[in-house]
Amino acid sequence: MADWYIPLVTPFFPSVRWRSAGSDVWLSFDDGPHPVATPAVLEVLKQERVHAVFFLLGSQAVRHPEIVRRIRDEGHVIGSHSDEHRAVWFRPRAEVVNRLRVASESIERSGGGRPSLFRPPYGRLDPSTPVHARAAGLTTMMFTVNSWDFAGGPVASTAERVMQRTKPGDIILLHDNDRTSAFAGDLVCEIVRRGRQAGLIFGRPIA
Repeated sequence: MADWYIPLVTPFFPSVRWRSAGSDVWLSFDDGPHPVATPAVLEVLKQERVHAVFFLLGSQAVRHPEIVRRIRDEGHVIGSHSDEHRAVWFRPRAEVVNRLRVASESIERSGGGRPSLFRPPYGRLDPSTPVHARAAGLTTMMFTVNSWDFAGGPVASTAERVMQRTKPGDIILLHDNDRTSAFAGDLVCEIVRRGRQAGLIFGRPIA
């Protein structure tokens, strides 16, 4: 979802959490856990003393339970990104609810606890998506700044683009997957460095 589009759609989704709980900026990661990208991100977050929310795919969680447990043990928030990276918008209620319940069970079985947050794959949602998520025991959390990190490009340029659009209270979307594995840690480090220089505070997301 493009940043310019977000203010246009937020009024139609009052139950969705679009911004942080205050003036803090929250970092969020989709698509993990990934065997290379996620540990690199976690190492930087630990060094910088920053917490984030990780929206995990159930299918990935069962493949890498040791990373799921590390995310939990290091104090980060774990949410659901569905069972697999397939869109859930405009899908039947029974299908969506079942997929989200399967994902929650997979994450819990992998040591991440029962998630209470959900972000739809591709950031795509229709008016029924938050309703279906609620039926599966989940609150939908979106974002206000899309990093477009998966497009690649120099880390410094991506971080600068993110910081130009980030203001207090924003939630930044990042990814820990195959497409970002070569630079995910470096990008997080650069975003945090530039953000702090700009006076932003990176807070711990609240489930």
